[in-house]
Amino acid sequence: MVLALAEPFRVRQDKGAPRKGRAPFLHLGRRMGPAAADAHGPGAGLARLRLIGESFDKPTASQPSDRNPGRTASAMITAFVLTSSVILLTPGPTNTVLAAAGATFGLPRARLLPLAEAAGYALAISFFVAFAALVKDFWWALPALKIVAACWLAYAAVRLWAMSPDMTGAARRGAVARVFLTTLVNPKAMIVGTMMIPQGSPDDTALRIAVFILLSSIAGLGWVALGAALPGGVRRRSYKGAAVVLGGFSLYALSSALA
Repeated sequence: MVLALAEPFRVRQDKGAPRKGRAPFLHLGRRMGPAAADAHGPGAGLARLRLIGESFDKPTASQPSDRNPGRTASAMITAFVLTSSVILLTPGPTNTVLAAAGATFGLPRARLLPLAEAAGYALAISFFVAFAALVKDFWWALPALKIVAACWLAYAAVRLWAMSPDMTGAARRGAVARVFLTTLVNPKAMIVGTMMIPQGSPDDTALRIAVFILLSSIAGLGWVALGAALPGGVRRRSYKGAAVVLGGFSLYALSSALA
């Protein structure tokens, strides 16, 4: 390759070689004609070098790509799992109700309540994903939902405060509905559906929702176990404590909607 590039600059030592002191490329231009001189002159050699240099900057089929779509997708899912875990382990309305139920009923009787949480998250997040795409141009839509959530949390706080420590079977069945409905209006579902799941392919959306539901079931069981592990005196007042916490979340949701 180097010899081929240097060919226009070589001084030919044949019968028609120029005399000493004369520029060889002038002789070549005279022997080969003006067109040939332009095609094989020193400028053409520099152009070849430039083209070769540019060819190294362009990726070819044999060169590996710098961007690996599989690795990027895996990193995004990992980040989603870590963020979701932090959200689910943070105290919130649903976690408060689960811990109170665990403290009141015990782990064996309340162990299925995380399934109600998972069902609530599945429905709520799916709704918020679709809702975010439909009302992205309406500034008042999400604040309005926050006000609805604040009203429900305030209602749930009043109901929890009035509940007796001696729970019956009907009260346990009511706990399932309470966990489900509290999860439906949980601000965490709004955050996940409107901020953490981008508008992409249906398969990617379904995967992220399924991952969050699985994590919520595991975290929910942990909150039930935490409530069941509380001392007896604390457990009998667990619903009143949960009512205070839910009241605080209600005020926070209302203030964030009006801000």
